[in-house]
This record gives sequence, C-alpha cells and structure tokens, in this order.
Amino acid sequence: MIGRTHVVVGLFVSLLFLLFTGSNDVLLFLVLGVVGSLLPDVDSAGSTFGKQSGFIPYIFSHRGVIHSVYVLFLFSLLVFLVFGLFPAFVFGTSFFSHLILDSFTKKGVSFFALGDRIRGSFVSGKLFDFLLFWVFLFSDIYLAIFML
Repeated sequence: MIGRTHVVVGLFVSLLFLLFTGSNDVLLFLVLGVVGSLLPDVDSAGSTFGKQSGFIPYIFSHRGVIHSVYVLFLFSLLVFLVFGLFPAFVFGTSFFSHLILDSFTKKGVSFFALGDRIRGSFVSGKLFDFLLFWVFLFSDIYLAIFML
C-alpha cells in the first residue's frame, strides 16, 4: 500500500482508541497513529521516514526485519515506557495495520522476518489501494464528526 492509505488507516485506529478510551490526549494519539502507520516503511528510501533516516534503507531490505512483529513490539515497548499503555496500543495497532495492509499486496510480508511471506494479489497504488484510501478517509471523517 502507499503512504496515504497507511495514514488514513492509522488515523482510523487513533480515532477508535480516542472514542473507546475517552482519552483527552487527542494530538498524542493522532501523532502516534500516523507515525505507527508509516514507520515500517523507514526501510524504503522513497518513503516519508525513509527519506529522513539516511542509512536505514541501505542496511535493511524493504519489507524485511522492520516489517516484523519484533520491531512492532520493540517500538511499542518504547512508546509504553515514555507515554503509557493506551498510547502504546495506538502505536502498536497502527504499526500492525501497516503490516496487515502490506500482506494484501503481491510482495507480501513475513511477520516474523524469516520464512514464508503472507501475500495477496493486489498491487500498491492501484484500485484496491485507492478504494481502501477512500473508505478509511470517509470513515475517519465520520468518526471525527461523531466525536465532536
């Protein structure tokens, strides 16, 4: 999937957590949702974080170890230690949503960094990606209005 699709899904996760926890940490949840949804692509030189990370895309292959549950748990633990339980859930769920979305693509994802990849039949940036983007964008707008 492309970045904008990951972002709207990450925002959806954030909004759901805000709705169900009643938290007042709106900005923190939204930022962690977006960061969690984009961070796995730090291993891609063309991604938002990959452009900023310098050397990481040249050390790690795209959709390799950084697209695994090990990195998800490591970064979620760091978020937990700094911000607490619910923010860590927002971050971790958004990160995991990235992995799930990428597993629908032809390149797929190996959730445990080794072994077989879980692959779908979709291509990033094509029709399925486009449809997911719009479904989650409208869902985000609906949730945001509902929460006002």
